Amino acid sequence: MNDAYIPPPITARIALEGERVLTLNCQMMFGPTGPMPLDDAFHMTLPDLTAETLRNVQPTLILCPLFTADFDATTAIERLLELGYAGRVTVLAPQLPKPHLVERELRGLGLAVTLITP
Repeated sequence: MNDAYIPPPITARIALEGERVLTLNCQMMFGPTGPMPLDDAFHMTLPDLTAETLRNVQPTLILCPLFTADFDATTAIERLLELGYAGRVTVLAPQLPKPHLVERELRGLGLAVTLITP
């Protein structure tokens, strides 16, 4: 993974109370060293995600960036579908000119997707 890429800061509020959250490649945004700690979340990279992990964690919500140096949200959603995930995904994005079009495209892949932009 290219460590030079830094995802945009998250300025929107994300309602996570009561959620079992799994973050994918959000280490720069969330986690013990990120600016918005999610101590109760499970943090991992997309390449490390397995069907067994999904069964063990049983996330009710998955957070991932719209793009990283190594993959984009489309790739992440396709991988989640391959592994049998059928839950919700929140995609964290920078400011976009037409975010509703991106959200519609991501939803068209088959999961309940919410796109959050600043």
